[in-house]
Amino acid sequence: MITVKIKASLKKAQLWDFFNCNEDIYQNLPLFYLSQLDGEIHGAYFTHSDSDCLELFLKCSIGMVYKINYKVPGENDIPIKLELQTASADDIKEYSNSLKLGLPYYLRYKDSLDGPFFLSKKSNLKNLKVYLQEKKIYIIKKNQKIQIVLNQNIAV
Repeated sequence: MITVKIKASLKKAQLWDFFNCNEDIYQNLPLFYLSQLDGEIHGAYFTHSDSDCLELFLKCSIGMVYKINYKVPGENDIPIKLELQTASADDIKEYSNSLKLGLPYYLRYKDSLDGPFFLSKKSNLKNLKVYLQEKKIYIIKKNQKIQIVLNQNIAV
């Protein structure tokens, strides 16, 4: 498994970041938590249909849940180094062999990464298979201790 670090930013999550208009939780949304034990931010933890919505609601209401800001970093965002890892077929598919819809991924071309892209029903399966074989797909690494960037210039 190859890992790389990219510049990114986290912002405090709001309840509407987790739930769609049908009040279903978004699937495969990477979240990060502020630990009460060590004061560090840990993640990524990915939401799924069995996610504990009450725990998520409580942690979010006291500002302990963060999500990646994929847009231009805001004034209150936390600049970080986000670790990515090469993906395997198991990383991007569910137990039923369907894609993990909504899962963010990046594509590596020589010395650069492009993305994020998100798995959807319209994702080209033939291309994904080739990218997996060539080890070009990178996903957010789970269970990492987030490294905060002290230099606030986090242009991505």
